[in-house]
Amino acid sequence: MGKSHFPPTSNEKYMSDISVSHTYEGERLTQLLAPATFESRCSIPTSKDDQAMQEALKKHNVTCLWHFTDERNLKSIREHGLLSLKELARRNLSPVAPGGNDWSHKADVRAHVDDYVHLSFKKDHPMLHFAKNEERIANHVWLEINLSVIDANTRYTNDVANKANVAILENDTAKKSIDLDGLFTYFPFDVPGNKERKNSAAKSEVLIKTMIGIDKIKGL
Repeated sequence: MGKSHFPPTSNEKYMSDISVSHTYEGERLTQLLAPATFESRCSIPTSKDDQAMQEALKKHNVTCLWHFTDERNLKSIREHGLLSLKELARRNLSPVAPGGNDWSHKADVRAHVDDYVHLSFKKDHPMLHFAKNEERIANHVWLEINLSVIDANTRYTNDVANKANVAILENDTAKKSIDLDGLFTYFPFDVPGNKERKNSAAKSEVLIKTMIGIDKIKGL
């Protein structure tokens, strides 16, 4: 998933372009810049069961993960793969059209998620709409990522990854904590609470350590 995070204003609304539109609320910068150490945000130590989430996703007929970017970045992605913010800096590379701004990049560093490539569970994520509204992404493309990128180093969040007090989950814990039903099961919005549950689940992220090779990206 491309990097674009809540701007430092409250109550900014935007509409999702998934099958049923949702409205999300912006949140304050002070809620996002997390001072906690990475270790304190992890639920438990790394699990050897790196197949747990893959198996859980397959039960929901999920065959891939997703990453959004601007089409202007495709040339670099074909050459280098998908790289974390930290790895881009290490290689002295800069995306033509970064999905995140300086503010969100600093938030990533403070939240200790800057050495991860951020993916979404579905072909839609709230952060895409902020990036487009701020004109950081003009023509977005979705990259289909093979589920085999999930390994023992993969982490997950059930909210925007650089938001304060959001737990960093490993595979086995994420299988139990991420609202996969909220993501992949149809819930009628005329039932109280269903819309809010879908909107909340849509913010979940998958964090892949350092890089994703082009062999894991379909269609490049």
